[in-house]
Amino acid sequence: MDYTPIEAFLVGRCGMTQEQAGRTGYTEYRQRCEGKQEELQEKWEIARWEMFMMMSMHPFMKPNRKAKTPQSFYRFPWEKETMPEMPEGGWEISDEKVKKLNELVARYIAKHGKDRRSVRQAGPQE
Repeated sequence: MDYTPIEAFLVGRCGMTQEQAGRTGYTEYRQRCEGKQEELQEKWEIARWEMFMMMSMHPFMKPNRKAKTPQSFYRFPWEKETMPEMPEGGWEISDEKVKKLNELVARYIAKHGKDRRSVRQAGPQE
């Protein structure tokens, strides 16, 4: 195992001397790595919070364009997205809901004179 990157991390990022780094065990090294990772994540989250607060107080930004939460402003890779899990049988939509949705689409088309959805949204035209 090449010890050079480990020593570089311990000396460069953790502020240890070469002698201290040489006496550091693998468990301590992993703990220091995890601690530095948490510290870095905390700094990024503070920066995101500051930017979110700054953007939410911006007087010329339209209210509907403002992010509601720091996570909706920017989501970090280490944050899990909270999505509902699909039921075992899949998602089911009742016939009543399908009928209501079709009625809404029909009213929209009647009001605006034509289907203004994009081809991707509307699907193939026959």
